[in-house]
Amino acid sequence: MDKAYCIDDLRELANYSGNFSQMGKDYLISRLRLPGQMLTTTTETVRLDGLTMLLTLKGSMKIMINTETYDLTENSLMVTGPGSTFRPVAPVSENLEAYFLFISPKFVADINIDLNVLQKSHLSHKRSPLLPLKPEKAILLGQY
Repeated sequence: MDKAYCIDDLRELANYSGNFSQMGKDYLISRLRLPGQMLTTTTETVRLDGLTMLLTLKGSMKIMINTETYDLTENSLMVTGPGSTFRPVAPVSENLEAYFLFISPKFVADINIDLNVLQKSHLSHKRSPLLPLKPEKAILLGQY
C-alpha cells in the first residue's frame, strides 16, 4: 500500500453509480449501487487522500478502517480523514445503496475546514468513524 488514492483514482465509481458528479480535483459525490461481488475479489488495503464520507441507505458491508473492523449497516454514516486506510473484510450485501463523498485536502482547506480539529474531536482512532442514524435522518441527509 504505497499509493494514496485521490479523486482521479476514484472515477471508476461512475460505473457503479446511479448519480455521479465531480468538480475537478476538489470533490466527487456518487450514489452507489454496488453488486455484492464487487468487493469479493479484492483484499487490497487502500489509503484515501481526502475527507471521506459514506452514507449507507440500504444493505451493509464489513470493512477494516485504520486496522479496526466495522460493520457499515443500513442508515449509518462513516466519516474519515485524509490518509485513512480501508480494506474490505467481507462481500457487500447484494442490495447496497449508499452515497460516497470524497473531498480533497486542498478543497477542505479552501473552504476553511480545519482537519486538525476534526481529527482530534471526531476522526481520532479512539472513536468510531461510524454514526448510526435514524432512517428519516439518513433519508434527509441523502437528499443533500
